[in-house]
Amino acid sequence: MNIKKKTKKNIQYDRIHTQGSSHGKTRIIRRAHAEPEIVELVGHTYEQLKELEAKVGTQLWQNIGFLWVSSEKHINTISEALKIYNLPHEIIPGSKINERFHQFDNFDDSFMGLYDPKGGVIFADRWLAAFQDLFLSMGGKIADHEKVLTYRDGNIVEIHTINGNCYKGKKVIFTVGSWLEQIFPDLPMSVQATSLTVCYWSPKEISDIKHFQVGNVPSFYFMNPSTHFAAFALPERDYMGGLKIANEAQTPLNPNGAHPPIDEKGISDMKRFIKQHMPMINNESPMKIEQCKYTVSPDHKYVIGHLPGSKNILIGGCCSGTGFKVGPAIGKALAELAAGKGMTVNIGPFSFERFIKS
Repeated sequence: MNIKKKTKKNIQYDRIHTQGSSHGKTRIIRRAHAEPEIVELVGHTYEQLKELEAKVGTQLWQNIGFLWVSSEKHINTISEALKIYNLPHEIIPGSKINERFHQFDNFDDSFMGLYDPKGGVIFADRWLAAFQDLFLSMGGKIADHEKVLTYRDGNIVEIHTINGNCYKGKKVIFTVGSWLEQIFPDLPMSVQATSLTVCYWSPKEISDIKHFQVGNVPSFYFMNPSTHFAAFALPERDYMGGLKIANEAQTPLNPNGAHPPIDEKGISDMKRFIKQHMPMINNESPMKIEQCKYTVSPDHKYVIGHLPGSKNILIGGCCSGTGFKVGPAIGKALAELAAGKGMTVNIGPFSFERFIKS
């Protein structure tokens, strides 16, 4: 997509920073979702990804597949969503998962696996740099270290920053992550800003890292609906000799937006999961611990569209830990709205209207 308008992007940190959920080197990409509207949305990302790779001449992701393990009921729900769009996938009985993917073990037939051959790993650092560089090459400007303080709505929107600058535009798009409710305190729903503890683990035998390198293991997600425990795993890339395996449990950010202490209980739960289901990995302690910020809406779905009551302010947010891969699709939708173009992205399910009582 190529909508050329004069644009500026304000960031209160460096272009590449660790204060949100865009840092690091890897993210999961997958068509597999339980919600058909998200399956459709991710399709727009794949289209843009192919276009962007051709423009920048850099590999931005690798198609290594994606394995989702959960209850039979939940896996069937995901399967039905994929069937709507005629997307290929494979159902694997829990007891057969180890035969297909030897890195994972001890799933009985109370669980079921779904393999998404379209899934893979995003090289997040390359991806972010490619989008920003393309934005700059098309005439966009990025203002680092310029925190937005206030805005003023109207026919011309004003943005006032900590540097004393006032930027004006006919349309303004806010994609501010965990600062959403701080900037817009009167949204029609609550927004929960949370912290996720992300751990990296090494194998018991150093030579076994080859089984967890990109191309040798699929991206992975596990969810037990009965206990609400969920975890994800990505191949070795962020740190040599270790792979990302993280508990999806989150804790609220501090009132000032800072991370709370490391989630020790979450790490203990992760140790038990690794011991049972990833026996080649050393579960005694992670080799590296980081934290990531999530922004969650009440129904755990994105919000995309006009700020309620405004014609000229648009918002994209509440990506709830799954939004990195759909960032291009959300950006495309917001660009179409701002430019007044015909919509090619279905954002109806993600409108603020769902939270407004009639």
